[in-house]
This record gives sequence, structure tokens and C-alpha cells, in this order.
Amino acid sequence: LYDHQKDKNRSFDAHYDWRPSSTVDVRFDAFFDRKTLTYISKFEEFWNNPVDTVRTVTTYNKRSSGLTGRIQKSFRNTSYSGGIDWLYGSLDYRNEQSGPFPVSPDKWDGRQRQLDIWSAFSIGIGGKIRPDLSGRIGLVKGRSAQPSYNFGAIYDLSPNWQMKAGFGHAYRLPSLADQFAQDTYTRGNPDLAAEVTYSGVGSVAFQSTSQRLSARLSVFRQRVKDLIQYAYDPDIYQYVPRNVNRFNSSGIDISLRSVLIKKLTVDLAAVYQKAEQTLDSSGTYVYVSAFYVPNLTWSLAADYR
Repeated sequence: LYDHQKDKNRSFDAHYDWRPSSTVDVRFDAFFDRKTLTYISKFEEFWNNPVDTVRTVTTYNKRSSGLTGRIQKSFRNTSYSGGIDWLYGSLDYRNEQSGPFPVSPDKWDGRQRQLDIWSAFSIGIGGKIRPDLSGRIGLVKGRSAQPSYNFGAIYDLSPNWQMKAGFGHAYRLPSLADQFAQDTYTRGNPDLAAEVTYSGVGSVAFQSTSQRLSARLSVFRQRVKDLIQYAYDPDIYQYVPRNVNRFNSSGIDISLRSVLIKKLTVDLAAVYQKAEQTLDSSGTYVYVSAFYVPNLTWSLAADYR
């Protein structure tokens, strides 16, 4: 068995900043990125007979490019930013196999263009409360407009204590492979809807005056609609992605940092959550435990400098 991978990456990016005044910042960006990923596998029988050698070459050509423009303005206790993003992505796939039993090559390709318009506001009230609001709308050819938004607030209880709360609505478009794949085992689904997520979080944070101790406790809940998962279709003998499930998750997130001595810092973090998911959408949603999401994760790290 022999495996080999060849990658070729080409990229370009350019930036232009303009400051017409001390409170206004304008920026333009352009980028292009192309990646060619080639995976070569060769299997030979133990007697090393060249006639029985099977060679498979799989190639992915990924291209992405975009133009973005944004403006940011600050005045008194308020800041505003907004912009427009134009994005293009494509993916070409080809799989070829040679050997004693050659098969026809698998190949497919997909393209997607997206235009995003977004804005964000942050306002300071009385020096202690800072509400903020942001929103974005994504426009993709052949799809309905995809809105997302987030609003929240930060409240400084004292120089050492701070509270945060927020609620957000977001979406995730199907990948190019989800929509256009055509190979031996999978078939894309161009009719997939975007995954929609609703999430809420509230937290309390503490930092000592000496900055040697800090801690944060957060409570969160997330709900995902139209979760994309692959299901086997016995009529075509392939796996096809479908919007068939829902996903819920809620829990607490704790983090602690302490500077024990001048050069030694210890970080402790832990997340406890309960996650559940539906099995199908046959009219009634029955939730079961999402076994692939651990109930408890934690980490401990020390840094000595």
C-alpha cells in the first residue's frame, strides 16, 4: 500500500486603507486563493505483480475569491461599521482508477456566488452599559435571502465584575460538496436549505484588581433547525444529504486563570452540556441524546516564562 499527497497553493490579496478623518476608517480588500489537492493511492499484491496494481488518483481543485469594502465611524460613545462582501467559490472533483478492473472516472463540479450586506452598532450608556446590535443578509443566486443578526449588552457592575448577555440568529449554507457531489458513494442535493441556528448566552466575569486572578461563568443554549445529515437512499444505492434533523444543546462554561507566581500562570476550563437530536422529521420530532457530543470536557494548562 502506497499513499502520496501533492498540494499546490496559489494566493493573492490586496488591501487599501483610507482615513478621511480621525473618526472615520474605510478599507477595501481583494483576495484570490486556489488550492489543488491530489491524493495518490497505489495497492500492490504481495507478489508484486505489476498487472495486479491498482492506482487511484483523486484531485480537488478549490478556488475562492472576493471583494470587500467596509466603513467604520466613531462619535462620542457610539461606533458604527458596515460593509459589502462579494464572494465566489468553486470546487472541481475528479477520481480516476487504473488496474486490472478499470472503472469510469468520477467527476463533478460546483459554483456559488454570494453577496453579503452587513452593519453593526455599539452604544455606550452612562459609561457602564454598552448595548450592541449587528445584522447581515446573504444573497445567493437561486436561494431566498438569508438573514442573521445578533444583539447583546455588556454591564460593568464594578471595576472587578462584569455581566454579558446576548442572543443571535445565524445560518450555514450547504457546502459545494453537499449540493453537487456525484461519486460512487454520495450524491449532492441542490435543494438543501440552509441550517438555521438560534443561540443565547449569559455570563458573569471577575478580575481581581491585581489582575492575578480572573474567572468567567457562562450559561448557554443553542437550537439548530434543518440540520444537514447524510442518509442512505436504497433506490440509488448512495448517501444523500437531507434537512431531516434538529439539534438542541444547553449547558455551562467555566474558565479560571490564576497567576500563582510571577512567571507561572495556570488556566482551567470546563464545559458541561446536554445535547439532543431528532432522528427524523416524520411529522413528530422525537429527541434522543446526541452521543457524539460529550457531556463534560475540560482542560488544564500551565505556562511558565
